[in-house]
Amino acid sequence: IAPRVAASWGEAELFLRPAYDPKVLDLIEAVRSIADDSGLANHPFFPAAAEDPDLLRLWVSQEAVVTGPFSQLLLLVAANLWNVHVRAVFLDLVVGEHGPVTNGVASRSHPYLLRQLARSVGLSIDAIEPLSFTIEFLADIESEIPQPLSALGALGVGNERLLIGEYGAVHE
Repeated sequence: IAPRVAASWGEAELFLRPAYDPKVLDLIEAVRSIADDSGLANHPFFPAAAEDPDLLRLWVSQEAVVTGPFSQLLLLVAANLWNVHVRAVFLDLVVGEHGPVTNGVASRSHPYLLRQLARSVGLSIDAIEPLSFTIEFLADIESEIPQPLSALGALGVGNERLLIGEYGAVHE
């Protein structure tokens, strides 16, 4: 970080300029709509998983693999956001992923919740094997981290909004 600060300090105002821009808010809302309208909850996998406990366990196992690294990648994205206002907005997503800590336990964090979900379907976290597709997915997301706008797209609003339909379908 120090070399980047030294090289760009002449543009320090960019780090502090408020990030409110109605066009950006419109873009975020458009991304939310695309994710909401994707129909992911209607994917044929979910009715099949409702009928086949092994398919459900497969889904849970790979969600459990993804959730910890995903949380960590969000923190890397936050570290690459130079504008303090943009970073503060993005940190709301990070806080939602990690949740509050009570008595030393982040019981609402997504990794912890996935561990509980895995147990509820008879899986031990230690016995889960990441599939090659899951590792490839994480590698693809991680490759976007150096480019803040790409990273925000890969990890931010769109991705998180897709989970609403996905988890809703699994809940049913």
